[in-house]
Amino acid sequence: MVAATMKSVSILCLLLAASATASKSACDVVRPDLPKECKCSEPGALSFVLECDVVFNDKFFNDTIGIKADVEPCKDPADISLDITGTNRHDREIP
Repeated sequence: MVAATMKSVSILCLLLAASATASKSACDVVRPDLPKECKCSEPGALSFVLECDVVFNDKFFNDTIGIKADVEPCKDPADISLDITGTNRHDREIP
């Protein structure tokens, strides 16, 4: 499992490096697969930040959930930071 993950990260890093030399940014590579609620920005040449806000307007669940992923696949070791937020207070704990 770890070997497959490392292989995937290596391939992603190579694709991003190749894209950067071909005048494509990391966001150009991932943007076609992003949902409409998401945006992509680039703090560095071979890294990207995805930010999504999904609004739920339901009788039992009325909230906006935000997701932010800071992805640095070419860093040694590769790094992904994930933040999940909600606008409403929920009195539930997630184990």
